[in-house]
Amino acid sequence: MSVLPVEIGRTRALNTAMLFLVAIEPYLFNQISFGFNIVAPLPQDIASTAYALDIGGIWAILAAFTHFLTIEEKKLLAPDLLRNYRQIRNAEIIITAIFFVSVLPLFWTEVSGTSLRYYLWAATFFVQRIRTLYSNRVPRRSRSHDYLGGFLGKNCLYGRRSARTDTMVNTAAR
Repeated sequence: MSVLPVEIGRTRALNTAMLFLVAIEPYLFNQISFGFNIVAPLPQDIASTAYALDIGGIWAILAAFTHFLTIEEKKLLAPDLLRNYRQIRNAEIIITAIFFVSVLPLFWTEVSGTSLRYYLWAATFFVQRIRTLYSNRVPRRSRSHDYLGGFLGKNCLYGRRSARTDTMVNTAAR
């Protein structure tokens, strides 16, 4: 399990910004008609642009948090998890870019009665799926230990001690 240091000013500021973005997301989502004939108070180009910027900001903050975890000097993650968290961070950056790029006027065009940006947003689902499939198929480096078994010893997991452990404990007690 990783712990993100909250006492850092950057982390606190990003957390506050994310709280605001998450709070306004449902309102912005309800302003979008997604091609249906729904009367919304905001024009669809403004509503969808604001929604794309909001979701892009949320993903950017998530990528920043994940990046803070992957900084090796801080040792917030076990070394075995660094590769996986870096892949997660990279996928979050790609999703951020998709949402920010969808703001461009090029993606305001209508395709089958729906804005092209909505199809682009749907593609973000596949980015996460592809990352998950990729991480499951790419062979991982051999691990020198598992989460508990390597640190405590496999016999300690079940409440038993090996003869070697008892010997070391008895030697230290003398």
